[in-house]
Amino acid sequence: MFKVISLMLVLLLQSSCFVFVPFIKQDGLSSNLNRQGRYDRELSPCLLNQQKRPSKIQIALLNLNHSRDAVRTTAVTELGVIAHGRPGVVKLLREATWRDPSKWVRRAAVKAVYKLEGKKSYPTLRNALKDKDPWVVHSAKNLLNK
Repeated sequence: MFKVISLMLVLLLQSSCFVFVPFIKQDGLSSNLNRQGRYDRELSPCLLNQQKRPSKIQIALLNLNHSRDAVRTTAVTELGVIAHGRPGVVKLLREATWRDPSKWVRRAAVKAVYKLEGKKSYPTLRNALKDKDPWVVHSAKNLLNK
């Protein structure tokens, strides 16, 4: 046994790789089992899976207020794909076409509104023709000509 340990130490010293793993004897009970064999309520795996996670739409809506332009642009683009049948989301996207300070977000919002509403988005697209950025105007023109 001593030869095996010494050989392992020599190999470790030569490879310059040190890993210390403590030898811990495992007791018979899991850490979140009480004496009766029941899981504690807060640590139960079943309860952990039942906690509600925010949906993709909720996450994207939260990201509309992010400070970084790239995050807001991605959120607007995602909403244009997954938010069909949600008039509240369409209203937020319409506001983003003229309110957002980033030209990239405004351009993505123009495209997202068109994806969600189709021909109903023409008034919003006509307002986007007045934008100060030529690429937002270009996107609006292309969508109006479809």
